[in-house]
Amino acid sequence: MDVVLSLKVSSAMAGAGRLSQLAANLQAMLLRLGEDIRTSCTLNLLEEIAACGRATMVQLRLEYLEAKAERRRN
Repeated sequence: MDVVLSLKVSSAMAGAGRLSQLAANLQAMLLRLGEDIRTSCTLNLLEEIAACGRATMVQLRLEYLEAKAERRRN
């Protein structure tokens, strides 16, 4: 559960709303089911979180590189 909470909070702080919401969904699911993440529902959600996390990292890197290039131009 600690990992899910960390993901939810840190992604919200980074502006990754979708990733934060997916983590919140997983948190709610774990609270309902117990911390057994091996159910088909949780495994599907974990796959979605992983894909969203990869897309978020790509977007954050692009934004960072764009901001860095903008600073160099100024």
